[in-house]
Amino acid sequence: MRAMTKKILWIVLGALFIAGVCGAALKSKRYHPPQALQDMKAAIDTVRSWDEQMEVVADFVKQYPSEIEVQLYALGFQMANNPNRARANYKSRAQDNPKDVTALLLAGRVAKEPGVRLDYANRILENDKKNYWGMYLTAWHYAELEPPDFDNAIENFENAISIDNSLPYAFTDLGRLYQRKDDKEKADETFVLLGKMMPEDFGPVRLRITLRGADYKESLSLTQEFLRKHPEDVSAIEMEARLQRELSDWPGYVEACQRLLQVQRSGGNAYNLACAFSLGGQVDSAFAALELASSLGYNDFDQYKEDEDLIPLQDDQRWSDVLVMVEKAYQEERMKLIRQAMANRGKRHEKALASRLDESAPEWTLKDFDGNDVSLAELRGNIVILDFWATWCGPCRKTMPLVDKFYLNNKRDNVKVFGVNVWERKKGPDDVKAYIQSKGYQFPILFGDDKIASNYGVRGIPTMFIIDPYGKIAYRHVGYNMNMDEVLTWQVDEILKSEKE
Repeated sequence: MRAMTKKILWIVLGALFIAGVCGAALKSKRYHPPQALQDMKAAIDTVRSWDEQMEVVADFVKQYPSEIEVQLYALGFQMANNPNRARANYKSRAQDNPKDVTALLLAGRVAKEPGVRLDYANRILENDKKNYWGMYLTAWHYAELEPPDFDNAIENFENAISIDNSLPYAFTDLGRLYQRKDDKEKADETFVLLGKMMPEDFGPVRLRITLRGADYKESLSLTQEFLRKHPEDVSAIEMEARLQRELSDWPGYVEACQRLLQVQRSGGNAYNLACAFSLGGQVDSAFAALELASSLGYNDFDQYKEDEDLIPLQDDQRWSDVLVMVEKAYQEERMKLIRQAMANRGKRHEKALASRLDESAPEWTLKDFDGNDVSLAELRGNIVILDFWATWCGPCRKTMPLVDKFYLNNKRDNVKVFGVNVWERKKGPDDVKAYIQSKGYQFPILFGDDKIASNYGVRGIPTMFIIDPYGKIAYRHVGYNMNMDEVLTWQVDEILKSEKE
């Protein structure tokens, strides 16, 4: 009997020990981001265009070559801007610095081949078996396999956390891994620990919200719990407004939009408040908010005219006055930008041609409106332009007329233009077709998916590619450019010129 008691005791103690080890591995300490990373994020927030953001990123990459967190944050921008060039640069950097942890980590993060990723991780761990970044990269390698090796990935993420539990990277990816494994309870526990590590950051709460799916009430509860401690956090207020909208709680939606405008006074926030008032039946307040939005510089005429949220206002006699006011401001701003563009035309032309690439374009076969297959292989020998877009995307809607203008002005047998519809939220092919027809656009539309977006490294839309007759990506554009039709003409002419030579 005594022997049995001892045996049970050892089993209990063993279980407690294992639980203790696992618990220790998943404890988190307060995260203190390096000042350089904070400065970099703040600097990016001060500029508007993608090109300006990339200039900021390049500057910080140069200033802080050994600051891993700055380099990791920059990696996302570099991959979004030009994934193939980024991979080549990171690979070259690792070759030139074979023992540099930062160089090996970055090259490993962007490597496509699983064996190469693991090799970079092993090279880090050769010099230090308890290196956080080496263990993290090992875990990331197993997580990125198809299918993921969940057990090895989880084990190595936990090993990284046991080495340094004051960094958020392993916690974040471990939680996402549990989410992919459909273990929402473990994912939530991990994101809670991440929240304790970063109590003033709404990011961990946002990750917890992704686990809630359509449970908007629970997501709203999490958001409001965060806002009680951080009442002026813009991201949290934006989320609260979005969730109130999903719940059709118009008074709550209005109240959240009002607070957002108080914290961040901008034309866009005033416009969203106008939409909230409109949906809530407060017509007078909606018109007042629209006037404020216009005065604060939000004068996207097409957005005002087409927004379904503003339909309740369109029978009011004041509606036509609003459209006149917005169109006038829009045209004045556009003429100002056109004058600036004309003054810098020479430099813009030089810059547009200097961005020439030489990367293999991933193959694809997509359906058009009539259900016919269109493939890149069949188009070989032509210049092919792809514009990735969606009906809900404001910058896409502003870009589409420019693409159509280029298409109508450049009807050549060897230049093919396609809009690639991706990431639609609630609309199907018929809705997309109706949208194109309502606008009168003439250039062909293809239906894309996550695969083609991923293969082309599309992180945001609109993103545009010009593919040369040999199947090489010659130019890539991210975001809206009011002179896109002109830029496309320059670049296509340059490709045709080089063909003749």
